[in-house]
Amino acid sequence: MALVAEVGRLCLDARALRPALNQTASLLASMPPWQQVIAFECRDGGYYLTQDAGPSSKVLVEAVTLAFGDAVSRLHDEHNQPLLSTSQMTDTIRQARVQHGLTPDGPTALLTAATLSGLEAGIVLLADSGENLERRDDQMLINCSNFLSMLADRLFHQGVLEARNQYLDIQASKDPLTGLPNRRSLNDTLERTMASVSRSGEQLFVAFIDLDGFKKINDLHGHEAGDLFLISLAKRLQNQLRSDDMIARVGGDEFVVVTTAGRGRASDDIARNLTDRIDQAIIGEHDLGIIRIDYPGASIGVVGWQGEGMTELLNRADKAMYAIKQKRRGL
Repeated sequence: MALVAEVGRLCLDARALRPALNQTASLLASMPPWQQVIAFECRDGGYYLTQDAGPSSKVLVEAVTLAFGDAVSRLHDEHNQPLLSTSQMTDTIRQARVQHGLTPDGPTALLTAATLSGLEAGIVLLADSGENLERRDDQMLINCSNFLSMLADRLFHQGVLEARNQYLDIQASKDPLTGLPNRRSLNDTLERTMASVSRSGEQLFVAFIDLDGFKKINDLHGHEAGDLFLISLAKRLQNQLRSDDMIARVGGDEFVVVTTAGRGRASDDIARNLTDRIDQAIIGEHDLGIIRIDYPGASIGVVGWQGEGMTELLNRADKAMYAIKQKRRGL
């Protein structure tokens, strides 16, 4: 009972399967009549021993799990005992037992850590004789095995939940059409970049881009073409700009680029260079598959950070873009 309670505590507190598996194996190894205890994990369709125990041990693990068949992934109970019956013993198991210095038909048990997806890990137990085995030993093995399965199941569902949350977090920070960061991600990046350049003394610049004539593309060619154009433009911006520049889609036809530069460079030169790089990405023919669009360019407002808040910085970039738009219209 003390051993079962300890295994239960291990599985309740465990954050990973292997440590609990190995500690359970060590506890069982100290209990008579078990003379050999072999812990293993299942990965990529194979069996991997958690400790080096020789090639015959791996053969034994494979043979024992095969002998249990489909029952290997079910919880143990009175109808699914951890101890192999005489009819389940195979020549491979007997030969492997002999290689371990044991009688060929002695007690062989399998404790399993299984989930609905299948076997995750287990422990093979070998004894030379069954004279010291009692009914309570069967129940002890059942309890220990089921504790391991409950741990494996908890870790499996925890992993699924964490992966799902990570996916949702990524999706929440990306524009679903272009895959670019969205406004939420832009705000997070700007806050971090502001803090970074405050310490380093670098310069921070923001370019606000508005796609002139985008409504006309939708009206003439349809919204599918408009979406394909946005995707094309996003890819070309990513290819043209530096890898550490950030490009975000913040509206239907609005994008923002965030970049940094060394403290020694003239701000006018930086702004002009950034505008040129954006123009090179945007201007020209976009092959959308269903149609080719020769795009003349966008309105781009570039401003350098002057220590104001994030909202004020973006508003100033937006105003700079609008002033460029008015010039492009000849107003």
